[in-house]
Order: sequence, then C-alpha cells, then structure tokens
Amino acid sequence: MPVRKLKEAPVLMGISEPWLQLTESLHLVVRDRAGLVLHGEPGVGKTALWEYALHLRGQGSYVWIDARHPRSLAEWTRAIQRRQAFFLYHWHEWPPAWMEKALTVLRKTRNGLVWGASLVMMQAEEARQWWQRWQMERLPVYLLHVPPLRERSEDIPVIAQRVLEDTARQYQRPARGFTVEAMERLRLHPWWGNVRELIEVVKQAVFRQSSGLFIELATVQKAIRQAHFISDRADLQAQWETFVSRILRYLFEHPEVGHRIRPWPFILGEVRRLTAQSVLQLLQVREEDAARILGVSLRTLRQYLKQRPDHWV
Repeated sequence: MPVRKLKEAPVLMGISEPWLQLTESLHLVVRDRAGLVLHGEPGVGKTALWEYALHLRGQGSYVWIDARHPRSLAEWTRAIQRRQAFFLYHWHEWPPAWMEKALTVLRKTRNGLVWGASLVMMQAEEARQWWQRWQMERLPVYLLHVPPLRERSEDIPVIAQRVLEDTARQYQRPARGFTVEAMERLRLHPWWGNVRELIEVVKQAVFRQSSGLFIELATVQKAIRQAHFISDRADLQAQWETFVSRILRYLFEHPEVGHRIRPWPFILGEVRRLTAQSVLQLLQVREEDAARILGVSLRTLRQYLKQRPDHWV
C-alpha cells in the first residue's frame, strides 16, 4: 500500500486574498476533525494542502490512493480497517457502487478518522452537488475550492522566488532573482498548468542560467517553451493511464468478461485505431499521407482502421 511519510511541514506559498481565505478555511477543517475534499484544476497544489492539514493534525504519514487504479477500493478498505489517514486522489473516478460503499463506511466510522480526497477538473456546480449529497448523508466533510494560479497572480512572484532560491541552493546555481522583464513575463503567463507548471518553468530557467545573478527574459521564455513540452507529455501520459485503468477496472469488476478478453492486445489495438483516425480527421490527409506520417505502410494503416474491440474477444 503506498504509504507516504511527512518528513517536514509543507510550505504554503501565497499572499493573495483567495489563498489566505483558503488557508484560513483549512485551519477550521483541522480544528473540527472533519473530512477534507479539495476541488480544483490539476497542478493547483491539492496534495500539498492536504499534507499541510495533516501536519497541523500531528499526523506523520498517510496512505495515498489513486482512485483510477482498479485495486484502489481494496487499498482504501485496508486503510479503513487499520484506521490509517488516507487521501483518495481523483475520488470522482470511482464507480457509483464503490462511492455508495464509501459513504456508508465513512458515515459509520467518522469519529477519529482522518481522511481527504480530491476532485479534479469538475465544474463548481457539480462539486456542490457532491457536497450536498454528503450533507444528506450527515457526513462531516469540508469541500474547499483551490483557485487556479491565474486567479491569484499576486502569488506568482512569491512562488517563483522561493522555488528559484531552493533550486539554486540545491544545485549550486548562481541565480538569485529575476529581472523586472522576466518577472513580468511570469506574472502575465496564463499558467494553465498552475503551480506545477510554474515550478517547472522556474527550475528550467535556473538550470539554463550559467552565469549572472538575475534570470533574464530570454531565459524565462525558453524555459516556458520547454515546460510546455514536458506538460503536454505529462498530460498525454495521464490520459493514457486513465484510459488503461478504466479498462482494467472494468475487467476486474466483470470477471465474466475479463476471461474472454486479452486486455493488452485490446488496449494497443484501440490506441492504434484511434491514432490513425485522428491523423486522417485532424490533418485532412489521404490514407497514403497518413501512413507516411505515422511511419507505417498503407496496408498496416488500413489494418489499424479496421480493428474493433470485438477483434480481441
């Protein structure tokens, strides 16, 4: 079971009004000993906030459970039985039956149980509907929205400077700060990857700075381009993992189907088919051109397009 130990208190960086309100609410959650559900976009710092809340409660470790994994219910059940603190990542990915079981168990074992969860990329209204359901179940839980970085731009200089100092100290780099132009570029960037993307950009900028105390605009721009590539690749990997985990979870829940399907040929066949279709539709090219782009023969491309799920049953 993935147990994470807290070696030191997480550092929460921010001076904006939305961030200060959030941290104030976090202290109320700790005082009331209620469950904590954090809602927000990827990369806003939900795990860091959870670990900060755990530190305030005096907890030294917790079980991190990825709800997208087919065995997440078993991991969660063991954590409940052992009365371990746990954080359920992507809780909204659970099937309704699993969710019903979770609500029932949490309602019965709420006294003294330390738990948290995250809801990712969900509309605010949908998140409120979840919270209303928990209230109907009389489940003591706080739902806190973590605002995206673009809604608290005052925090960008604070976070950027702290990450720069930590990275420069760790890797013995000369950088000590940003030029005015470089910091303005950071402040105006939309940061769709939120704090996670900002941290990656600052680290890339520090690594690129071979001399001089202040990171310049050109270095920041190169770091942003590099971080975009890394972020896109990470998003693609996350989508792939979600796709695979949902298939495996379905087979795990339906053994009568699982014993008739070879999962890996099925998954790879679907990826090939969808990739071939995407090249044809998005680029509006002929099959011959699509085959050349993908680096396969025309015959192989047509085989990909003909593949269907029932081929693997």
